[in-house]
Amino acid sequence: MAIDTYAKLQSEIQDTIDRDDLLADVTAYASGNIEGAITRAIRRCELRIQRTLRVRDMETSTTIAFVSGTTTIALPSDFLSARLFYLNIDPIAILKQDTLENVFSSYPNAAVAQPVAFAVTGSNMVARPVSDGSYSAPFYYYQSIPALTTANTSNWLLVKAVDAYLYGSCLELMPHIHNDPRIQTWKGFFDEAISLLEEDDNAAKWNGVLVSSVLPIQIVV
Repeated sequence: MAIDTYAKLQSEIQDTIDRDDLLADVTAYASGNIEGAITRAIRRCELRIQRTLRVRDMETSTTIAFVSGTTTIALPSDFLSARLFYLNIDPIAILKQDTLENVFSSYPNAAVAQPVAFAVTGSNMVARPVSDGSYSAPFYYYQSIPALTTANTSNWLLVKAVDAYLYGSCLELMPHIHNDPRIQTWKGFFDEAISLLEEDDNAAKWNGVLVSSVLPIQIVV
């Protein structure tokens, strides 16, 4: 049976850990129930993965509308990191990502012009120079992993890498299960699952792409 839903994943973790007391909510608090240990471990696993993983399944895009005077742009709510940002003109003009300090140092005055660079700061992007007109700007970025919930019972990660979910969640349960000798086992399996996911992504992106190598030449005189 495929582990293809949130409920099945929770059951699989429970069976793998061999503990039947980790799924139920904690009800010993007057302020309200606390989610069960397995539920919390799954969410921490998702957070652990998306802090470092950047694969094509996490890529998405939107279109930013520049108008005259634009300098600050709100980032999408699911934004993790930028992939590509360009002005849809002919020819297209790719906006360079830089630090906030460098962007303002390079374009310190208020003169309007075609935007050239941008920086991520907080929940916004700052583009400089200040826009001199209207531009349509496709923005490609890495988005956060859609969290598994009782309403959202599956996502691309569960379908593609259930092993990452399983072993990552088991690893996140270790602080809850004291002195469990299997921590290195879960860590090794989790690291391998992530590595294989990244290798699969690289193969899909670069398979068939010719890479030219330049051999060093030493001139002796």
